[in-house]
Amino acid sequence: MFGRRILGGPPDGFKLLLGYQVANVLSPSASYSAGQRWFAPDQAAREHARALQHPETDFDPETGAVELHSALSSLNEATFETAQVAWTAGEADEVVLTRLKNASVIHGFHEEKVFVRMAITRADTPGGAVSAANFDGREEEVQVNLAVELLPPKIRRVELSRTAASGAVAPSLILQLLLECELEGVTRLRCAEGMLPDWDPELFSQLEGLRILNLSSCQLSSLPAGIGALTNLRELRVSFNKLSSLSAEVGSLRKLHRLIADGNLLTSIPGEIRRCAQLRELSLEANRLSAPVIDLRALAHLRSLQLFGNPLEFLPELTPCSSLRHLSLANVRIRADPSFTKWDVEIAAPPTFSRVHKLAPLFGIIFRRSSCQHPVLAGALGKIAEDAASCAIIAREVGAVQQLILMALSDSEVVVQQACKILGLLGRSALFSSDEMIQGDVLRTMLDLICSLRHKSQLAGLGVLAGLAMTSPEAARKLLSPKLHQALAELVRSGNDDVKIGALETLGNLAFQPKNRAAFMADTDLLAWISRLAQDQVEGLKKKVSVAAIRALAILGQNDEVWRAVGRPGHSGRGVRILAMDGGGMKGMAIVRLLKQIELRTQRRIYELFDLICGTSTGGILAVAIALKQLNLEQCEEIYRSLGQKVFSRPGAAAAKEEETGWKESLYKFYKSGQQSMRVAVYGCKHDAGMFEELLKEYCLLDPAHSLGNTMIDSACLNTPKCFVVSTLVSMMPANPFIFRNYELPPKDLEAAQQIKTPPGSSSHQIWQAVRASSAAPYYLDDFKCGNDRFQDGAASANNPAALALSEARLLWPDAPIDCLLSLGSGSVPLQRREKSMSAYLDIGSVLIESACSVDRIDSALATVLPLVPGLAYFRFCCEDPRCGIELDEIDPEQWALLEAATDEYIEQNDNRFGEVAALLLKGRADLAAERIDSPAALSLGAQRQVLVLEAVNSTDEAAAGMRPVDEVTSILSALPFAERCSMDVLISADASTSQPSISLAKLEQHLCSQDSRIGAVHLGMQLAGDSFILQWSHVVDAAIDPGSQAAAILEAAALPPEHTLSQLWAEGRDLLPSGAHGCVKLLGLQSQLIGSQRVVSVLHMRSTPSLLLPPAQLQQLAGALAGRIITVDAYLTTSALEALLGGGCRVVVCQTSEAESAAEPSVRSTYFATLYQELHTGSTLLQAMNGAEAAAPSLQGYFGCWQICDGVPRCFQTEEQP
Repeated sequence: MFGRRILGGPPDGFKLLLGYQVANVLSPSASYSAGQRWFAPDQAAREHARALQHPETDFDPETGAVELHSALSSLNEATFETAQVAWTAGEADEVVLTRLKNASVIHGFHEEKVFVRMAITRADTPGGAVSAANFDGREEEVQVNLAVELLPPKIRRVELSRTAASGAVAPSLILQLLLECELEGVTRLRCAEGMLPDWDPELFSQLEGLRILNLSSCQLSSLPAGIGALTNLRELRVSFNKLSSLSAEVGSLRKLHRLIADGNLLTSIPGEIRRCAQLRELSLEANRLSAPVIDLRALAHLRSLQLFGNPLEFLPELTPCSSLRHLSLANVRIRADPSFTKWDVEIAAPPTFSRVHKLAPLFGIIFRRSSCQHPVLAGALGKIAEDAASCAIIAREVGAVQQLILMALSDSEVVVQQACKILGLLGRSALFSSDEMIQGDVLRTMLDLICSLRHKSQLAGLGVLAGLAMTSPEAARKLLSPKLHQALAELVRSGNDDVKIGALETLGNLAFQPKNRAAFMADTDLLAWISRLAQDQVEGLKKKVSVAAIRALAILGQNDEVWRAVGRPGHSGRGVRILAMDGGGMKGMAIVRLLKQIELRTQRRIYELFDLICGTSTGGILAVAIALKQLNLEQCEEIYRSLGQKVFSRPGAAAAKEEETGWKESLYKFYKSGQQSMRVAVYGCKHDAGMFEELLKEYCLLDPAHSLGNTMIDSACLNTPKCFVVSTLVSMMPANPFIFRNYELPPKDLEAAQQIKTPPGSSSHQIWQAVRASSAAPYYLDDFKCGNDRFQDGAASANNPAALALSEARLLWPDAPIDCLLSLGSGSVPLQRREKSMSAYLDIGSVLIESACSVDRIDSALATVLPLVPGLAYFRFCCEDPRCGIELDEIDPEQWALLEAATDEYIEQNDNRFGEVAALLLKGRADLAAERIDSPAALSLGAQRQVLVLEAVNSTDEAAAGMRPVDEVTSILSALPFAERCSMDVLISADASTSQPSISLAKLEQHLCSQDSRIGAVHLGMQLAGDSFILQWSHVVDAAIDPGSQAAAILEAAALPPEHTLSQLWAEGRDLLPSGAHGCVKLLGLQSQLIGSQRVVSVLHMRSTPSLLLPPAQLQQLAGALAGRIITVDAYLTTSALEALLGGGCRVVVCQTSEAESAAEPSVRSTYFATLYQELHTGSTLLQAMNGAEAAAPSLQGYFGCWQICDGVPRCFQTEEQP
C-alpha cells in the first residue's frame, strides 16, 4: 500500500462499502387461484402471444408461467444493509483484509432464503397431467409451500472510495479485497479515482452476475482489458475520464442497456457497438465527436442518444431508431412523449462573448449536412419555429427550405406534419418571401402530399398551401395551377371529412385573389358541389364541412347561396335595410341608447331588422358586437364601460372637483399626467394600445363549432347580416377609407365597384384587427400596423359611413330596392364661436381635423339626394347638446350620465320619427319566417336584364321545321332588343361521334361574363327527347319502292293506315311525316318507271333522327354555368331534367306544367315568351311577368309554371299560387 501525508495532516483515508440484501419472510405458505396469472402448461401458448404484444412483461415461454416477482412481492420485502471497511494509508494489507473478513460477523448479517414448492390440488385429473381446460366449471388451484433457511449474507453492491486526501491504493490490494468478497451475487460495482483493481480474468469470472459498473472519474485512458467478459452487464458508466476511444470489447456486452461516457476525449464511436442490440441509452456528451459514424439500424431499442457539447459536423442517420425519444446535440436537449404529440426543448445559452445566435450550432448541423427524418428532430424544429424570432433565424438559414421539403416527403406522418407546420410559419414570416417558398419546389411537394393516399399527409400539405395563400395576393396567384385546381376539386368531392375541410379552406384562401376567384367560378361543377356541401345535402356530412363550404362560397362572392345555406331569410317583399353608426369613442354609449329605443319599439333584435350593418370607430365596435357576435345591448353597454375603464384608465375614483380629491390621489394624478404627456411626446399617443388589443382578442372570438377561424369572412358562416367596419389606410398616399367586410363581392360586380370607385377592402383580416384598425384614433391610440399596412381611425376619412353603406348595398343587391337607411350619430355640440389661438398652425390644424371628421356633411348630402330616390326612407338620429361634448376617452360616470340624459331627452323630442322607423322596419316582417330569398313572388332580373337564347341550329332542318314550333319561338325571341343568340354548336367538342357530347362550359361561361353581357335569364331553344335535350341531328337520304316493305315501315312509323301510299301523300302535298317519337321523314320527290307491264314508283326521302343528346348528368354541368339565372323552356321537363337544372344552381325553371300538347299556334307561344321577357326587362317580378304573359296569350292560361326545389324535390308554382 502506498499513500501520502500533506504538511503533517491526516493520512490518506479509504473506504470499502459492502451492500447486503436482507429478505424478511412474512408468511410460510400461500394459496393462489389459477386465475391469478398462474398458468398450467397448456395455457402457455396464449400467454406467450400476449407477452409478445407486451414485451415489458418478463415471460418464460418454456414453462408457460409468468415470473413470480409480482406475486412474491406480497410475501417478501427486501431491504439493504451495509457494512463499511475503512483504513488509512499507513495500515498493513493484512490488517485491512482481516477487517474485511470480520465485517459481516460484526454486524450480524444473515440472509433468509425462501424455497418455493408448487402443486396443483385437483386430484381427479386423468393420468396426473396438469390440464388448463376447466370442463366441469371448477377452478384449479395451485398450492404454494414456502420453506425458509438461514444462509450467510450475499453481497450485492460494492463501492470503493476515498475519504481523505487524494492518494491511491495499490491495485493488487484492491484485487485481494474484491476476491475476498464473495462476488458471485454482486450486481453493482463502483470504483473511485485511485481505487482501481488489477483487472485479471479471475476477477471478471467472479463478477459474472455484475449488472452495473461505474468507473466514472477514475482518470482512465482506456477501458479495462477483458471488460467484454462481463456479458451480463446492463449499465456501464465511464464518464469524466481521459478516454480517447472505446475498445472493441464493448461489442461483447450484448445485454448492455446504458452506456454513459460523458466528459471524455472521444473522437469516434467503435463500430462494434452495433452488436449491443439491447442498448437503450447512449450518452457521449462533452466529447470531441465531429463525425460520428455509427450504424443505428441494429440499435432499434435505443431511446436516448445524448451528443450534447460535441463539435458535430453532421448527425448519424436516426431514422432506424424508432424508439428514440430523448436526443441532445450541439447546445440543445430534446424530449418527446411516447406518442410524439409533445416536445420539450431546452436550449443552452451561448458563450458570453459569442456573436452568433444560440440556435446557430443546431441549425448548422441539421440544415446543411444531416438528415432530419426523425420525429424527435422534426418535432423539436416545429416547437422552435413557434417562436417568431427563432422562425426568423430559420428563414435566414441556407438550405432550410430544401431540408424542410425533404422532410415533407418523409414516410413518417409526424415528420411530414411538423415540416409542413414549419413551412407554413415560414410563409407568414416577414423576413421570408413567399416567392422563395414557391420557387423552392414547395408547391410541387405540397401537390405530391395532397395527391397521396395518407390523410394526415394531405392535411399537412393543405395546411401549408392555405397559409401561403394568405401571405399575399401575388403568392396566391402563383400557387394556383391547373393541377392544384384539379386536386382541390377532387378532394372536395371525394376526400374524407377532415380533408374536405382542409381543401375547402385552401380553396377559399386562394380565392381571395380575384383571378383565382374567377377561375374557381368558371368550374361550375365544383361550384355546384360546394353549394351542395353548404346545403348539408350529403349523407353523413359533418357540420364542419358545411361550415367550410359556406366560407368558400362567401369568399367566392356567392352571397345569396350563403344566406340560403345559413337559413337567413331574404328581403323578398321588401327592400334592403341599412344601419350605419358614426364614430365618437366613449360617446358610443349614446348610440346604444338609440338602438335600445328601436329594439323597444320593434320588439326585435337589431341584427334581425337590418340586412347591412356598418360602423366607424366606436360604431365599428358596435357593428361587430351586434351583427357578428349578436350581443344584446346591455352587453354592449357593459363592453363600453369595461373597455373604457381598462384602456382609458386614470388614477383614483372620479371626483367632481379637484379639491374633493385627497392629496395621494392628486399626487398620483400629477404623476400619471406626466406619464401620458411623455407618451404623447415620444410615441405620439396618449394611451397604451396593448391592453385594448388583448381585450379585443378576447371579445372578438367566434363560436368554433360554427366557424373555421376568427376572420371577418368566417362570420359569414353564421346567421348574421352583412357587416363592415371602416378604417383609414394611411400607409398609402392619399389616405383613403378601408373597408373590413364579412363578405366578398362576386366577380361580375368588381367592374361596377371600380366604376363607382369603391374604397379598397378586405375580408381576410381577424375581427379584432378590423376593430383595432377602425378605432386607432390619433393622439389617443397609436396607429395599427398589420403587415406592410398602417391604419388610423376611420373617422379620419369616413366618420359617418352612411354613404359607403349605400354604395356597398348597391353592389351586394343590384336588383333590389333600398327601403331604409338609418344613420345614428354619437352626439354633437351646438355651433359656437371659435376664438383665435396664439398659433395660426393650430387654427389650421383644428379646422382640417374638424372638416375631415365631420358627420354633418354626409348627412346634408344624403338628406338632399335621397328624397329623389323613390321608396327610400332616410333617417338620421344624432343628439345635439352641450352635454355631448365629452372627450373620446372620458371615463367619468357622471359625464356618462349627462350624455345619456341628453340622449333620452332627444329621443322624447323625436318620438314620432322613431315610431316611423319602427313601423317601416316591421313592415313585411309578419311572414318573414316563411319567405325565401328567391321566392317567385319577388324574383326579378334586377340589373341583369339581358336574355340569352341557347339553340341548337342543326336540331331541325327544313324537313323537321314543322314538327315543333321551337325554331319559330327562338327566332322571335332572338329579335328582342335585349336578347342575345348563342348556338350550342360552338360549345360542342370536335368528337361528335360519341353518344355523350362534350360541351365547352368555359366558352359558355366566358360568353355569359363578357363585358357587354348582363345575362339574367336563359331560354333553352332545343327540342327534347325524353329527359335529354337534342343537340344535333343526323340526316340520311334514301329511296324507297312504293309500294314496298320500306315504304310500309315509313307509313307505320307515321301512324298512318296501311291503305295509304307515299305517292298519294306526295300528291296531296303531305311531304313531312313523323317517324317514331322524335324523328321525321321528308319526302323529296318521286321517280316512276315501267318495268315490264308494271309501273314501279321510287320515293326519294330524307330521314332525320337525333344524333347527339344532352342527358341529365351533363345537363347539370350546363346548369352550373347558368347558375343564378332564370331558365325558360317551351316544353315539358321530366323530374330528372328539372332536378338537374335546379340542382346545378339555376334560380327557377319556367316550363310546361303537363305533357299535354297545346293547341296554340307557334305565334301565340312566341307572344307569351316575348311578353314574359319584356315584363321582366322592365323590372317586374317573375310572377307578375307570367301574369302579363298570360294576359297577352289567354289560351295559355295555366299552361306554364315556375319550378323550384322545396324540401328536396321540384315543386311547381303558378300565377294564382303564392309560394
